[in-house]
Amino acid sequence: MAGSRPRRPYAYAGSRHRMPYRNSIAHAAVVIDALERWFPEYAARHTDGLVAPQGIVSSVEGGRPRTSASPVFGHRR
Repeated sequence: MAGSRPRRPYAYAGSRHRMPYRNSIAHAAVVIDALERWFPEYAARHTDGLVAPQGIVSSVEGGRPRTSASPVFGHRR
């Protein structure tokens, strides 16, 4: 659509100097850090005998496979 604006922040590396920019990876790092701090607390509260729940962030996936500089929200395979 001509003249329409994207609803989400645009994250193409070649345009970050021309428009609002948001680094999705930096924001994901904040969430990952919070989860990593929360996992031991959750495990401590929910341990029963020898059973203790565990959690880990083992990978992060984002963007489009063919365009490494464009984030995709709600990407489905």
